Amino acid sequence: MGGTNMEISKDCFVLNGKKTLYLADTAWRGVYKSCFDDWVEYLQTRKNQGFNAIQMNFTPWEDYGMILKDNFLDQLEEKVRVVFELGMTPVIVVVWCGCVPGTWATVSDTSNVLPIRILEDFAKEVVRRFNKYNPIFLSGGDVDFRSGEAIEYYSLITKTIKENTNRPVSIHLARGWTDVPREIDQYIDFYAYQSGHDRHHQELTWKLAQEFYKRGKPVINAEICYEGIGYKKDGYRFNPFDVRKAFWQSFLSGSFFGIGYGAHGIWNWCEVAGEETERHLSSFTWKDALRMEGANDVCFARWLIEKLDFFGLKPSQEVLLSPENSEIRVARNEKNCIIYAPFATRMVLDINSKDIWGINMETRDVFVPRVDLKDNHTKVDILNHNSDSLIIIEY
Repeated sequence: MGGTNMEISKDCFVLNGKKTLYLADTAWRGVYKSCFDDWVEYLQTRKNQGFNAIQMNFTPWEDYGMILKDNFLDQLEEKVRVVFELGMTPVIVVVWCGCVPGTWATVSDTSNVLPIRILEDFAKEVVRRFNKYNPIFLSGGDVDFRSGEAIEYYSLITKTIKENTNRPVSIHLARGWTDVPREIDQYIDFYAYQSGHDRHHQELTWKLAQEFYKRGKPVINAEICYEGIGYKKDGYRFNPFDVRKAFWQSFLSGSFFGIGYGAHGIWNWCEVAGEETERHLSSFTWKDALRMEGANDVCFARWLIEKLDFFGLKPSQEVLLSPENSEIRVARNEKNCIIYAPFATRMVLDINSKDIWGINMETRDVFVPRVDLKDNHTKVDILNHNSDSLIIIEY
């Protein structure tokens, strides 16, 4: 049997006693919608790629009443056990926002809302049964707080989880949401924000990271743009470059504890190509989505971060003197300054450097940029390839 024990330290997650980056794949519907053999195939692939956590939802969107069925948690436990035995961390959303009043999903339609005592009892039972798999519990999924009722529900649910486990607890917030009521904040161990899938507001990757980092708790961007997802109004699908950009902009701006990746077809567990919603472009199947390249990019990023000890970082935008472009993100620790540039450019940095090298993030080729050291400034030229780059400066 495998199994993991992921804990929170001062500046990172610790997996089985070793510093690690939380790197989750998102399979919200997969845990309850997949057949067992498909679920195992999916998990083995993600494990082999380098993911160490799986985000899943325990309150099915199709019918929230399913949680009342006697054998519902039995079916989920069979699949969560495999996550654990493969050495990954189950990340369990206990109560999705669609069955709680006063969220974006229920503010105009309360037909799917469940009584608060039923959800409290469900939360207790989930913790009781799944605590042995060393999970992370997210009390809510895609949550905003548009009324006092939402705060009442989620404060009780979060409190119930926290009082019945010693595992990390948080709440998965809706896209762009930053307000975490005090009644809930007091029970969570880290912030799990969502920069989301709006093509026109991808600056939320770094803006929200900055905002939550200031609050003093660990920060995760639990939902960057899903690879392959798109909206009908745009006719655009996010590609591996978008995924890399969202990952590194989040990470270097304060989301130092980790990232939640997702692929369109897996989060929704699509089994027949072409499934659509009112807003989204048609879906890939989960098997096709499993082969998307962006997953390898984020796993490569995790390997880099752990191998080169990119822990204990602090956002350091003041190092970048030019160009004045917030898409370029900078962070540093006692050993390194790390810069992500999503486009080829020249940069002037307010820093003295001992050694500078870079990685072409599209090809993963290592290169040495042209550098000019003058007046305690470092001028770096990365115009030798037309793609995004990671620049590592060693002091």
